[in-house]
Formats: sequence, structure tokens, C-alpha cells
Amino acid sequence: MPGERAALEDQHTAAQAKYLYDPSGNVLANALRNLDQVDRKLHSPDAIDAAMAQGGRQLLTLDTSGERVKAAVAVGNVDTAEQVAVFTPGFTSTVDGSLKGYDQDMYNLQQHSQNLSARYGDQGQAAAVTWIGYEAPQTADVLNPDKSVASDGLAKIGAQKLDGFLNGIGAAHNASGQQLHLTALGHSNGSLTTGIALQHDTPVKDAVVFGSPGLDINSRSDLKVPEGHMFSEWSDRDPVPHLDIAHNFGTSPYQGIFGGELNDIQQLSTGDATGVDGPHHITHEHGQYLDDKSTSQYNMASVVAGRPDLAVRHVQPWEAPVPPPTSGQPIPAPPGRDPQPPPR
Repeated sequence: MPGERAALEDQHTAAQAKYLYDPSGNVLANALRNLDQVDRKLHSPDAIDAAMAQGGRQLLTLDTSGERVKAAVAVGNVDTAEQVAVFTPGFTSTVDGSLKGYDQDMYNLQQHSQNLSARYGDQGQAAAVTWIGYEAPQTADVLNPDKSVASDGLAKIGAQKLDGFLNGIGAAHNASGQQLHLTALGHSNGSLTTGIALQHDTPVKDAVVFGSPGLDINSRSDLKVPEGHMFSEWSDRDPVPHLDIAHNFGTSPYQGIFGGELNDIQQLSTGDATGVDGPHHITHEHGQYLDDKSTSQYNMASVVAGRPDLAVRHVQPWEAPVPPPTSGQPIPAPPGRDPQPPPR
């Protein structure tokens, strides 16, 4: 990475010169923006170095072109691991600002998946990748129709890159003869990017989307993921799944939202629950799905470990058991139906 860092330093020096010297005597606004952009890019190698210094990491991709640095960092050895997860984050994610936290999340997930695989799976090694291989939408671009989080433009560009990355992992495993169980994880706008990528042929065997605004699909058959292996998570205070009221991002992956009719995308619990390895805690907010020792993380780890049957399913309101009627009280009814007269 020294070569990339040196190139970025040269860019920074050139941008700084444009900012400091202007023959007209005016500070150019675009020069200031360019200086800020290059300055942020210059901090990205520091974030990557900090992650690599943790040990047990692989730098799988590094791209310094464009407005922001793109990178993919793995916890564990992707080349030799049988259970591999690729996590795509969403809105506001950057290498310089987000890699540190996501790398810790992937470490926790990798450890949890590894433990489940050792105790209840095939004892295969696990690896988890933070893939910031695309330029995710940023707050400053909300009103830019080409880059806004309300558009799928950047997600489509990212999906092409993610598709290539996933297939690259598959090709490497095929060449070495190493078995591969590949899981795609997508959060927020990253779930949209993942959903678009999974409409193409990839080696992905399981996928979990969480805090998702949509997947740009009309039906489950649009996703080239084996039947029964597509999952979703939605925390109770997360507003993002509700935001796409016009269904610009296709049919919702959640049955509890109007227009969400994808019954074969199984929704997993984010509430307090007990898994095979003990109790796990509830998550409420959009940014909490990967919290360590949470039910949502346990469910992802179960899927990554190749044991989705161990995951805790979300109970939809219409699936909740109806309590027995009390004498003299109306008989409770499922949502949308009238209570029945009390029993005699």
C-alpha cells in the first residue's frame, strides 16, 4: 500500500496548491471541495493500516480512484475458510470513517460463526469480509438525483462490483478445490446493493438483509439464491424499511409492510431470545443489528455457519398464538377479523 499512499499524498499536494494559489485572487470553491475530498482519501490508508494491525486480517481489494477510497478487509483467511460472509454496508459508509467499527463487527461475527460451526456445524473455518467496494450514498448528496440515497443509482454501480467480488471468491475456491459456503450480508443501502447483485449468478448460498429499504425486485424469483435461504431482519424502531412508500426499490422484503408479499424471504428475530449457545439481547435501532451478543447477530452467525435452522424466526402478529377465551368475554380474533361472541 505504500505506492497508493504516495499517490494520494501527491494528489493532496496538488489540491492544496490549487487552493492556496489562484491568479484571480479568489478562492475557488471547487478547489476547496477537491482538497477536502483528497484529504479524506488520505485518511483511508490509516484506517486500513489500523485494521490490518489487529492481526488475522486480509486486504482483498484497494481502489483509490474516484471520490473515495474503496476497500475490502477480511477477518480470517478467505482463501482457506469454508464459511465466508461478505458484508456490504450502506448510507454514509466510508473506508476512513466506517472501517474501524465494521471491522470489529466482522471480528465478532466471525468468532460467533466459528464457534457455532465448531459446536453444531461441520467444524469449517470462518471468515468475514467488510466490503466497502463501492461509493455508498452520503448525506451531502441527498439532493443529487444521481447520488442520492433515495435513488438506486449508486447501488447499481456497486452491485456490479460486488457481483465480481463474490464470483472472484467462488473462482478462487474452485481453483483450489476448497469447499465454500458463501453468505451475503447487506445493511441499509448496502442491502439494496446486495439485492441487485444477487439478481445475477453468484456462488452465494445464503443471504441476510437487515434494515433494508428494498432489494429492487418484484418477486423472490428475481433473486438467484437457493429457495429457503433468503433471510431478513427488521428491528422495531428502525424506520428505514418504511421509507420506500412508493416502492421505488421494489417489493418490500418484510411481510409486515404494505406491499411486502415475499413469503419465502424468512424474517428472523431481533428481540430477546435464547439460541443454542445461550440468551441474546434485543436490538431496536437501525445501527444495532451487528451488536455483539444480540439476537440479530446470533441469527446471522447461524446462517454464516451453515446452520440457518438454528436461527430464531420472527413471529408475525398473525402467527402469534391466540389466548384461550375467558368466560363472558369475546373470543379474540386474528388481525383484520371481528371478535366472536363470548362462549356460553
